Amino acid sequence: MSRTRVKSQASLARALGVSRATVTKWVADGLEPERDGSFDLRKGRAWKKIAATKMKAGTARTVIGKTADERYREAKASKAEDELQRSRGELVLIADITRLWTDQILNIKQHLLSFGQVIAPQLVGRSIRQIQAEIDQKMFQILSQLATEPPKVMRKAS
Repeated sequence: MSRTRVKSQASLARALGVSRATVTKWVADGLEPERDGSFDLRKGRAWKKIAATKMKAGTARTVIGKTADERYREAKASKAEDELQRSRGELVLIADITRLWTDQILNIKQHLLSFGQVIAPQLVGRSIRQIQAEIDQKMFQILSQLATEPPKVMRKAS
């Protein structure tokens, strides 16, 4: 066996000056033994260097190097931040916006569909110019009303 390999996790730990438990953790995290079960010292040194970098405050960690616990804490913190922004009114759910737009469109549709029923009786026997003026006036009223109506208050998402 060459000098760049050691036979066991215990041998790798001694060669790198770390505990056997540390090497066991590295193996669990992805340090793979060679086909014959030995460990490459260069790979072991690389894992030791990564571990040392993780221990230094203020150093950036790679996505691959993050543990499940770290990703969980980051996700939990992100969720808490989202909830805080939502409670302050700085963040709105897409479902709430979709519901608001749907309500507004249905309101416009209702006004436009009732237009004919409301205006038709008023136009009987009038000239074309009077009919056009009446239609324009009624349409202006509908659009003005829609523009000044406050949007319906969004319902709380469950």
